[in-house]
Amino acid sequence: MIIWLIFSMKIFYRQSIRLDGKYVSDMYSHMLYAMGDNVDYVSTYPIYFLTIKVIYHLFFFKQFLGPELSIALATLFYSSISVVAFKVVYDVYITKHNNAQEKLSVRRISSFVINNLFIFSVFLVNMIFDIGTEDVFFETMGPNPWHNGTYLAARPFAIISFFLFCDLVDKYERSIADRKEYICFSIVFVLMTLAKPSYTLVLGASAAVVLLYRFIKGKFSTFSQTLKLSLTFVPPLIVLIIQYVLMCAWEDGSGAGRLTLTAFGKVWAHYSDNIPLSIVKGGLFPLLILVIYRKKAFKDTYMRISIVSYIIGLMSYLSFSEAGRREFDADFAWGYMYSLMISYMASLIFLVLETRHCNKSEKKEVLKLIPSWAGYMVNLVYGILYFIVLLNGGR
Repeated sequence: MIIWLIFSMKIFYRQSIRLDGKYVSDMYSHMLYAMGDNVDYVSTYPIYFLTIKVIYHLFFFKQFLGPELSIALATLFYSSISVVAFKVVYDVYITKHNNAQEKLSVRRISSFVINNLFIFSVFLVNMIFDIGTEDVFFETMGPNPWHNGTYLAARPFAIISFFLFCDLVDKYERSIADRKEYICFSIVFVLMTLAKPSYTLVLGASAAVVLLYRFIKGKFSTFSQTLKLSLTFVPPLIVLIIQYVLMCAWEDGSGAGRLTLTAFGKVWAHYSDNIPLSIVKGGLFPLLILVIYRKKAFKDTYMRISIVSYIIGLMSYLSFSEAGRREFDADFAWGYMYSLMISYMASLIFLVLETRHCNKSEKKEVLKLIPSWAGYMVNLVYGILYFIVLLNGGR
């Protein structure tokens, strides 16, 4: 944890000061906006910028260390919360799927250290890229971008929102979910939207697909339960509409910032010559899990909804863009990256459970584990290499 914090802080601080003219990121423009100096930038999601200001003024960095350290600390703060959020989800889900006898054996086989290595590793995994090329990230897109503070600020809320929704899906039709769970989910969803609304669109659309499918499958017998869960999406939807109106009001007459359908894959084609290959390189591990465990994966709530989220995130990036000069910003890629991140997390939890419950006498089941873990290790090794590239001023 300490090593991860030190090196993460090193990257964030170097990005904030644009050390040696390298370390290209959005941190510098975010810092100027938070300090009121960037009139060419507007944000309708205030959580990250308020955090920067609070750190800057509350801890006296204004007098001693300046805004650069404030934005680095704010980014590190939300990155750390993401780790804690996933650790809670991981521990709860793993415990829930082990009976009392298994728990004892799990403690012997899988130590506390190994479990925490799994948790931290998911924040390092990334896309496969061609080593030595420039702008390696934008060609492929990966689950762990390090160059955008608002993405990192919304990430803990995205993690919590997704897994809370999955838990509600398991409960709502039987009316066993507590009212507090609905309220908690809606509040976290609003916070995620206020931090960065990219995954709001993806998770909202995913929820609509899941709830509609279950409603039809249940022969329309769960109207009140479906309505109750659907109402939790109203507050974040209102916030999202307000954000969109404010953004469009700020933009000039060019129409920039307005949502538009685009030629399929047009935006991604600005950065990638082979989009199908980029998709595989960015999501190798979850795609492998889906292929190898296709029947079991769709029976697992986390996996099933993460697959829906992944498809919608991918299709939104391929199909939508902002009009005008903002097209090249590829802002709909953020929703895709969140869905990638969630897919990696759900797939890792799924594979850990499959490994623990694997019948060693079943050769077929054992053989499935080899390519699955190999895929994860490939994405992890490349993620570490990408982290090293960033430490040395790459992008």
